[in-house]
Amino acid sequence: VLASARTVTGLAMADGADWFRFSTSAAGNASSSVSIAFTHSLGDLDLRLYDSAGVVVRVSDGTANGESVSLNGLAAGTYYVQVH
Repeated sequence: VLASARTVTGLAMADGADWFRFSTSAAGNASSSVSIAFTHSLGDLDLRLYDSAGVVVRVSDGTANGESVSLNGLAAGTYYVQVH
């Protein structure tokens, strides 16, 4: 359960998609987000955020050196992030 910011470093995309699960202890606010930083010229990555029922609730599919989805307004609960 995340109650504050958490950074995970040193990850590598070794296949077509990676999944991460997290739970929040409170509703998301304007400073709540999930993001990835990468070098776009080495490959385009995108983010999809799913709720606990498997429904896509947010998507980030830009062409910069990172992607980010806001958690603002989302209820406390369990979410899944797909990096692809």
